[in-house]
Amino acid sequence: MTIDTCILISRKLVDSEIWNKPPLYLKVWIYLLVKAQHSDYKKLKKGQLYTSIPEIQDGCSWYSGYRKEAPTKDQVFQILDWLRNPYGHPHGSNDTPTMGETMIATTRATHGIIVTITNYCFYQDIKNYGSNGVSNNESNNGNDTDGMREQRQPDNINKNDKNDNNIPPIIPQGDEHTKLFEKTSNPYRCASFLDNAISERLPERKRAIEQQLQKWADAFDKAKRIDGYSWELIGYLLEKSQEDDFWQKNILSGATFRKQIEKLYAKFGDEK
Repeated sequence: MTIDTCILISRKLVDSEIWNKPPLYLKVWIYLLVKAQHSDYKKLKKGQLYTSIPEIQDGCSWYSGYRKEAPTKDQVFQILDWLRNPYGHPHGSNDTPTMGETMIATTRATHGIIVTITNYCFYQDIKNYGSNGVSNNESNNGNDTDGMREQRQPDNINKNDKNDNNIPPIIPQGDEHTKLFEKTSNPYRCASFLDNAISERLPERKRAIEQQLQKWADAFDKAKRIDGYSWELIGYLLEKSQEDDFWQKNILSGATFRKQIEKLYAKFGDEK
């Protein structure tokens, strides 16, 4: 397997100030490093990226169960402000970079900002990292001392642009074609939530096996892909169905949820 680009992460990261900050600080920092240009492109220089606060919010979001959560605008502003001056003093000399320097500079742009990673060219040059006695060949075999991290391959992202759930391609099995849903996908999250909710009410119940969860996930996927309901609404109605005394006794699978989703929407839609 080949990779188009990657970023370098120094092992000294664990000794830096950002390592002692809340996890979201590091996530935003890694996001900016990954998104920065690795070479000059149009009006952007190497180590720069054009972005916006909403884009950073979305790029640094995460899932709690089936719910998608994102940092607030205030959190992103606060983190960017800290990255501009993490040590309480401005970037000064042109000497060899140290961990105590400003990490980014920002410039306002139309509908967004241009972020410049300070000393990007220095930190992203493998020649500036000591080998500690390990040869280049050994480093390339995965024993590097500099903490190289692979960037997610753009090809994979582009292939899934039209697929909200990063579902793997259809896998042929005999005469049938079955979708295998990843555990991080929205359909599988919904299936897992439903299984957990039922088991909390019925602790002696046998948990759904993987094959059942995949079938349930397929039903949730069809509710989105075919029936046209948004993931936000599906998650909301699923949660409501498991809180309601009547519906929690009737919604015991993904298929029954999809079958009853219109009635659930009629009952709970106005409450949203």
